Amino acid sequence: MSYLFLMITIIGLDQWSKYKAQDFLRQRGSFYSITKRFQLRLAHNPGGFYGLLENKKRLLYIITFFAIVGCAFLLYQGIKNQRMLSYNLAFSFLLGGAIGNFIDRIKQGYVIDFIYIKFKRAPIFNLADVSIFVGALMLSYLEIVYGIF
Repeated sequence: MSYLFLMITIIGLDQWSKYKAQDFLRQRGSFYSITKRFQLRLAHNPGGFYGLLENKKRLLYIITFFAIVGCAFLLYQGIKNQRMLSYNLAFSFLLGGAIGNFIDRIKQGYVIDFIYIKFKRAPIFNLADVSIFVGALMLSYLEIVYGIF
């Protein structure tokens, strides 16, 4: 049950932050500098990571749907088989982020990104992307250290 709470919290924070950032940045011309390197920039991403599959909306929906279903299944199996806490947390982070971005795709046809760290070719991202990154990082660590897959 706590994994579901974590996912719902991630989804809620992601959707709330996108709404607030969009409202805030629309009033300021879609750009706001917090520090020299940390900025808020409003971007609408119709594709995946770095705009991948930008003109393949249906394919992106299908891939995202199956990724969500697959992660949900693996989380369910992890809970059922009493796998280690970090395994289940990783899939909760992945699911929360994936569902948060999927909600945007369904509602608007694009994902709202707004966090920018000025460094070479860094992407603009959102809290759902951070959640997906954290979940993937946790799973990578678990695979390297414990060989869970």
